[in-house]
Amino acid sequence: RSEVLATVCKLSNRFHPLPWSFMLTKNLLTLAYAIGGIGLFSSAANGAFDALEAGISKGVSFQQTSADNVLPHSMPAAFFAWVRASGSDTVTNASLVLPNFSIAELSARPEDITYFGTETLFASVAALDDAYPNGQYVIRINGRNDGFHAVPLSLASNTPILYPTPPVILNFNAAQAISPAADFTLSWGSFSSGTTRDAVSVWIWEADSGATVWQTPTLGQPGQLDGLATSVSIPANTLPVGIPLQGSVLFDRAVTMDTNTYPGVSCFSTFNTYTTIPMAAQEPRPPDVLRAGVRKGLFYE
Repeated sequence: RSEVLATVCKLSNRFHPLPWSFMLTKNLLTLAYAIGGIGLFSSAANGAFDALEAGISKGVSFQQTSADNVLPHSMPAAFFAWVRASGSDTVTNASLVLPNFSIAELSARPEDITYFGTETLFASVAALDDAYPNGQYVIRINGRNDGFHAVPLSLASNTPILYPTPPVILNFNAAQAISPAADFTLSWGSFSSGTTRDAVSVWIWEADSGATVWQTPTLGQPGQLDGLATSVSIPANTLPVGIPLQGSVLFDRAVTMDTNTYPGVSCFSTFNTYTTIPMAAQEPRPPDVLRAGVRKGLFYE
C-alpha cells in the first residue's frame, strides 16, 4: 500500500506522486503529484493566475517482479482530484462535484499549502467506480484574485477501453544491474491504443526515502513522452550506486484537456495505468579469473 502511495505521490509532480504505495500519506501525495499535477501545464508558472492547474484521474497500479510477472498491487485502484495554486494564498478553497452531485472538499496539504486535493485507494476497479463513477465532474476553484471558476471535467469515454493495459518493462533483468557510468535505455511494451494526445511518464526514486532520483516531463509539460513512446534513455551518472531504487512507467490516457474555461489554467482528466519495478545501479564487478590457459613446449639447455 505504501508503494502505491509513493507512486501516487511521484505522479503528482504533475502529478508528482510516488507509486501509490510508499508510505500511505507520502505516496498518495507523490503519485497524486505525479498524476496530479505539479506543474503539468505550467501556463501560470509566472504567477499570473491564482491556480496553475487542476485535474482528476482514475488509475490502476501494478508491480512487476520478474521479466514476465506483472501483478496488481494490494490496493490497485485509485482516484485523484487536485488543484495546484500558484502561491501560498492565491487559492482560498476548492471542491469537486461528482456525477451524482455530491461534493468532495479538496483539502490543503499542511506540508504543501499550494496543493489542494483528495486521494483514495481501493481494492478493485469496481469499488473505485462505485465511489467515483464515470461521468461528468466539476472542479470548483475560489481564487483570491481570479474569483470563482467551475471547470467541467469528464471521466467518460466513447471507447470501451478506459484504462490502458499495464506497462511491461521489457529489459527488467538489465534494470537490476545498471552500469551507472553509461546511459541506460529503459524499454516497455507499447501503450495499447496510445496516441500523441496521451502521455507516458517515467520516474525513479530511492526505495527507502522516497526521494526522486530522475523523472521525465509529465502530461502537458515540454518534452513529455507521448503515447507512442516505448523507451527512454536515462543519462549516465544519474543513478546512485548501492541504494535500492524503484522505477515506474505510467500510461496516461487523456480524456479532457481544457485551458479555456479557466483562462490560462490547464485542467484535465485522465485514466491511467502504471507499473513499478525494483531497479539498481551497480559498478561492474571485476571477473574472478583474469587469465587461464594450457601450453605445450620443448625446453633446451
